[in-house]
Amino acid sequence: ADMAHDVRKRLERLKPYEDTGLTPEQIQKLKERDTAKAPEVFDGHWYKCPTCGMYAGGLKGDFCHRCGQRLKWEVE
Repeated sequence: ADMAHDVRKRLERLKPYEDTGLTPEQIQKLKERDTAKAPEVFDGHWYKCPTCGMYAGGLKGDFCHRCGQRLKWEVE
């Protein structure tokens, strides 16, 4: 009965992930994309996304406009 209870508890914990319709690999990819990464900054104005390599300038957004990577800006 102890093992059956353990299995039931594990299945209950996995249910929300199953309901997303996403594979474990897709969930991991989304988690990585949502983990803030510092972009490469050039001349204080241009920057490059650390994930997809897109170059951008002007306003420093919280996410890459191409791939959606969360960006972490150093406090200046």
